Amino acid sequence: MPSSHAQFSAFFFLYLALLLLRRGLGGPQLQTWRRNGYAGAAAVGSVAVAASRVYLNYHTVRQVLVGYTAGLVCAAGWYVATGWGREVVVMGRTGREWALWAGQMLWIRDRCLREDLVVEGWRGKRKE
Repeated sequence: MPSSHAQFSAFFFLYLALLLLRRGLGGPQLQTWRRNGYAGAAAVGSVAVAASRVYLNYHTVRQVLVGYTAGLVCAAGWYVATGWGREVVVMGRTGREWALWAGQMLWIRDRCLREDLVVEGWRGKRKE
């Protein structure tokens, strides 16, 4: 109790739908009908996973509903938290700059390569 499968599928569906439909994931080149189609497919898959838990007698309807509700609440909360985090200013840095700075401070090199793709990625991001 609750169904972790239902919880994960609900989280995945709602967060993906919010990213596609509200934040415009995929950029302007991703047509509206495709965004709606992807969100719809995620919804159908999510409901199918939740229904399968009851159908296969792994969970009761109540356990699945509690798990599904928990997933929806967590997805909505995470969407709001990450949206706020992208816009908040901490120590003179926007959310994106803060994440870039924090990532640089926590980065630990674990191998030697002639051209380190991670370092080149950071350098490329800094130039933008």
